[in-house]
Amino acid sequence: METNQAFLVTDWTILIGAMVHVWQDRRILRMGVVETVSTDGRVIWLEQGHGFGRQVVDKGSGFQILISEQQLRSIGKLQ
Repeated sequence: METNQAFLVTDWTILIGAMVHVWQDRRILRMGVVETVSTDGRVIWLEQGHGFGRQVVDKGSGFQILISEQQLRSIGKLQ
């Protein structure tokens, strides 16, 4: 059974290749595909598409990452 549940991700190192939503202060700021992650997992580079280009997202600035159950499955992090 497929659900529309979203999960808060604390370990950003697992996100390469996943479509994610970036949140701050309980609102969505942007969404896109994670291109790469810093080795310490505190920074991601997000490809937003639709002419918005690449964006750096820093965990230390209070951003949160939410990912769908389907995306977790697609990157092999959920069975």
